[in-house]
Amino acid sequence: SSSMKYSEQKLFESEKGQGSSKSKRSQKDRAVRAILKTRMQQKTVSRLSRKTRGILTVLGGFIWQMYLGSQFMVGNLAPYIQSYFAEANQFSTQMIMPIMFSLSMVSNYYGSHSIKARRMHPKIHILVSGLFSMGGCLLASLTTNFTLFVLFYAVTLGITVGFSYITAVYVAWQYFPGREGMVSGIIIAGFGLGSSLFTYLSVFLVNPGSVSANTEPGEKPFPMEIAQNLPKMLQSFSLINITILTLVMVLLQDFPNQ
Repeated sequence: SSSMKYSEQKLFESEKGQGSSKSKRSQKDRAVRAILKTRMQQKTVSRLSRKTRGILTVLGGFIWQMYLGSQFMVGNLAPYIQSYFAEANQFSTQMIMPIMFSLSMVSNYYGSHSIKARRMHPKIHILVSGLFSMGGCLLASLTTNFTLFVLFYAVTLGITVGFSYITAVYVAWQYFPGREGMVSGIIIAGFGLGSSLFTYLSVFLVNPGSVSANTEPGEKPFPMEIAQNLPKMLQSFSLINITILTLVMVLLQDFPNQ
């Protein structure tokens, strides 16, 4: 009886040992597979040379600056904004641009320090900023209250412009040391192109018939038949902006030593 118990105990310990060794082998296999997967990902990234990654970053930065330059279209849209919102007047619509510039200067300080400290991936830096302002643009198209329009559109875009203005520029500097001036010029040229392109496109969408503004004192510049195109224009721009953000996410690279 005692010998049988001893044999059963040995058999149990043997099976337990085999199970433990199988578990250890399984853990080792998973660890090896994880290491191989990581190495494959690193090889995929390393296929792009440093110069290629730098060029992609410059291109992504140029496209992003085009979006940031769209803030200047507010100046041309002011008469249509005044006509669409009942409580808006010439002075209040002209104050939209100074509000955006003020917020841009303040948020630029925090955005510059954040990207220089490398607190987050450059893509995350731009993604968060972009979704913030693009969501605001969409909400602005849904409101008929002028104050909410300024909050949703002007405030969010102003903060985004300042916070993400330097992001791609600073990353591109790391890829082309000694050529910071050239890199900055190429990327920021997108800002000027975007301001011109979006200004003409926005007016075309709001006033496709090029109807002249009413200059009579106390009257709205445009009839509601034209002003009501403002929300549709903002919604169209939301789709365009999401496309721009997607392109930037594909092109923009991390810092070269990451």
